[in-house]
Amino acid sequence: MQTTAKRRLQNMRDWNPPYIWGIIVLSFVAMVAIARPDLLDVQNLISILQQASNRVIMALGAAGILLTVGADLSLGRILGLCMVFTGSLVQSVTYAGRMWPGLPALPLWMPLLVSILIAMLFCAFNGLGVAVFKLQSYIMTTGTQLIAYGAMCLYVESGPHGAAAISTFAPEFINLVNGGIPIAGEVEIPYLLLYGIAAALLVWLIWTKTPFGRNMRAVGAGREAAAASGIKVNRTIMGAFAMAGVLYGIAGYLDSARYAPLGTLARPEYTLNVLTACLIGGMSLQGGAGTVPGVVMGVVLLQFVNYTLAFLGVGSYYQYVIKGLLLILAASVDVRRYLLRKQRAEETEQQEG
Repeated sequence: MQTTAKRRLQNMRDWNPPYIWGIIVLSFVAMVAIARPDLLDVQNLISILQQASNRVIMALGAAGILLTVGADLSLGRILGLCMVFTGSLVQSVTYAGRMWPGLPALPLWMPLLVSILIAMLFCAFNGLGVAVFKLQSYIMTTGTQLIAYGAMCLYVESGPHGAAAISTFAPEFINLVNGGIPIAGEVEIPYLLLYGIAAALLVWLIWTKTPFGRNMRAVGAGREAAAASGIKVNRTIMGAFAMAGVLYGIAGYLDSARYAPLGTLARPEYTLNVLTACLIGGMSLQGGAGTVPGVVMGVVLLQFVNYTLAFLGVGSYYQYVIKGLLLILAASVDVRRYLLRKQRAEETEQQEG
């Protein structure tokens, strides 16, 4: 039984890296750069990496759930809730329109902790439904996103100024997120880039160097086989959701400084952007497959597409159409690869049987 489980896991892990997506995207960018060489100047490249960095953090959280049980459709709303909570706690004490007028200036780690705890609470709720009550992740997280959105609206409207937008943050918080380390002239390495690299390294270590990471892959490849191998399936699923909660909380904390003023429409489109990036990066909707470098590559490639379209002046409505087509294409490739791997695994088992 253990040999069969290992063979299935190996077949599911044997996915080609997303080189083909890199070739397609970079070819597109190269064609645009030939006509508009200023697309690839140093400042633009740094801007692309900066914008991709925080999406890497949230994508790594979503990827852990994809690796284990399926897609998390509540990501965008959980992040929106974390953003408005963070924003309300880091407003400048000199701002007359503060959401909480009597609140003293808080150390910056405290709103971060609040953001992480909120995200972990919602992710634990998702994990409970999927692991213990055996609900499909798509159903469970769809319900959770509605709960998170309702909670966000109630919180925004609970302030003394009603549903006023949350803005005017403390300068030290803005610098923590949007600042950088000068390297030459006006060029600097953004702090966000460093945060993204640190998160990617940490998650890579967890996925590849710990029993928990190996268990995540095994559960994604097949819960029954994983359980037969002695893996605590429910504990692993809950752990994947908990790790996602930590990363969502960090991402929501950081993004609150980048998208102020904040209101009830805070970043609901994150879910599909992150899902598309994960699929481009080699993750599977069926679970059990994917790598951290692949996720990072997928996020950066998608950000190149987004930036290039905006650089060319493509309207936002057309961008939505293009992103939708990319998601469908990436999902189609994922399903096709999964069916091929499944067919090969069945043929191998028949030959060995």
